Amino acid sequence: MFYTFWFIMLNENRTIIGLADFKDVPNSYGEIKIGYGLGEDYKKQGYMTEAIKKICSWGLSQPNVSSVIAETDAYNTDSQNVLLRCGFKLYRNSDTKWWKLTT
Repeated sequence: MFYTFWFIMLNENRTIIGLADFKDVPNSYGEIKIGYGLGEDYKKQGYMTEAIKKICSWGLSQPNVSSVIAETDAYNTDSQNVLLRCGFKLYRNSDTKWWKLTT
């Protein structure tokens, strides 16, 4: 299940509006990295926050997973706000920002 895309779909009309994925299997520290994207017409409506909460909940329930990692561009405040609403904490700030959600 870690090597697949999870489509984000609207229930009312089954339209695919985005996707989320795990970038690899958990590393030796129990960390799993996520990526995600959403169609422009669906941003700022809470869809990505809901999707990230669900994928992280599933990921953290898997054996050998203790945290979820995400990377954002330094100026991508929309993505950063999604992660903050999902409970992620900034743990590294360089050219990009690195975020972690821990059980």
